[in-house]
Amino acid sequence: MCLILNWLRPEAAGDANRQYLGGRLLKPFTSGYLLKKENTFFFTKDSDYEYIKSDNPPHRKIFWLGTDSAGRDYLDRLLGGLRISLFVGCMAMLVSFILGSILGAIAGFWGGFSDKIITWFVQVLWTFPSVFLALTISLLIGKGLPALILAIGLSQWTDTARIIRSEVMRWKSELFVEASRSLGYSKIRQLVIHIFPNIWPVAIITTVSQFSTAILLESGLSFLGLGIDPPKPSLGNLVSENKIFLFGTHMQLVILPALLLIINTLALILLSNKLRDKLDVKLSKS
Repeated sequence: MCLILNWLRPEAAGDANRQYLGGRLLKPFTSGYLLKKENTFFFTKDSDYEYIKSDNPPHRKIFWLGTDSAGRDYLDRLLGGLRISLFVGCMAMLVSFILGSILGAIAGFWGGFSDKIITWFVQVLWTFPSVFLALTISLLIGKGLPALILAIGLSQWTDTARIIRSEVMRWKSELFVEASRSLGYSKIRQLVIHIFPNIWPVAIITTVSQFSTAILLESGLSFLGLGIDPPKPSLGNLVSENKIFLFGTHMQLVILPALLLIINTLALILLSNKLRDKLDVKLSKS
């Protein structure tokens, strides 16, 4: 029993997660802890991560999921990593949506030589995996948050351009577009006023469906050291910096960010499916 308590005590851990819940629950039964009324299981550490042994303890902080190898609150690291991953995915999809919509609209509406060039370029990029494209672009433009957003966005725009092109080619032959053309409206007005309001549901569905892919790409690049630089947290670099504990006693340091990434990806896939059911006219009629 003494050996088990000594292993679970946060002061005797000496490794990455010195404050996880098992140590806190057994802390009132270990030496060096004052069994006073104001002491609780979760308010036990000061800024230096030592036991509070005075009647007037300083500021106390809750470490719900313990700390990492540097003594930082792991729950804060997880939430910060999720926030950065969502921000990178959102900004990358915005870049992909803008670039894909512009090039797809040009290829579908104007046609001719521009359509051949853009279609050929999209087909060439389609032959490469998205991970390879994002990895190559990030190596060319460097590291950092703006470079990471640009690398992921430039590797995802081909799907948006292909779908926008097909939708513009379908809607530009409708009677109301031909009527606006006969009235002498400019091509920009026809495209923005008459065609885009009819294709925005498809564009939104495509963008949201790529959101989860962008987050996975960001996590993969951060895991390889080409994304978010430590000490800034990211779900990818949290897994990378704690992978040595995967088969140890503190495997939660690896499992928690990986599980959060899986849940986030599944939630975004379900969201894209719900949006498709609501916004797609063909599915709603059926």
